[in-house]
Amino acid sequence: MSPQPELSSANRLITLAGVVLALGLSLALGAADSAPPPAVHFSVFALRPIPGLAFLPGDEQAPQPIELHPTARSSVVSYRGPMPVRLVNTITGAAVAEAWIPPTTTRALIVLAPANGQASGGSLTPFVVDEHAPQSVSARLTVLNLSGLSLCGRINGRPMAIRDGLNPIPGVSGHVRLELRAALKDRDFHSYAEDVTLASAEQALLVLFPPYYRGSLEVQARLLREETPAISTGTATGPRSGGQKRDFGGARSRD
Repeated sequence: MSPQPELSSANRLITLAGVVLALGLSLALGAADSAPPPAVHFSVFALRPIPGLAFLPGDEQAPQPIELHPTARSSVVSYRGPMPVRLVNTITGAAVAEAWIPPTTTRALIVLAPANGQASGGSLTPFVVDEHAPQSVSARLTVLNLSGLSLCGRINGRPMAIRDGLNPIPGVSGHVRLELRAALKDRDFHSYAEDVTLASAEQALLVLFPPYYRGSLEVQARLLREETPAISTGTATGPRSGGQKRDFGGARSRD
């Protein structure tokens, strides 16, 4: 009968250790939940003018302005808060767009494009280009298909389908040959062809718009290019003042 008190003491110690462990795990999980999310650095390029564009910081501060340029992206700003990033018009007070940036992306380009490829008026659709790519990538090409057409073709002789929205084209640099065709009634027709030369430090965004003429399958296009931006590891929580404006030097239209 004498071992029973010792057994009870051991049980009490085990129970106490369990309570302490549970309390420690609870405190650790609470600290993890209260930790601020990592900063996301992004810039914006709009395919049509948007006066008074700003984003709402995640800490309920006043809207932070974003200065747009006709042929260049905005300066890089930083956001630390829950998704999505909310873009607003400070002149009208209206919401412009909500951009969802994946948690694995630390630097992004938000392209604001008219819905359905409209030239003016109507709502805007945000497209997020992940720019946190390995530095070993010498050049990148992304096709933004707003044409409303089902496109397929070849890029440097490699078969590829171009879906609606963003289409990252991996593994391209130097001279790039694009040949795209549109499907109609079980046949495919010429829609777009272009030769693009990318320098070792360049990236390009090819925007495809609906055909100019009703019934045509030849898409309109705008090619935007710039030097590949450096990846930032900063943790700033507000807009970065100044900064060099990066022009899309090859911006043009095909009508």
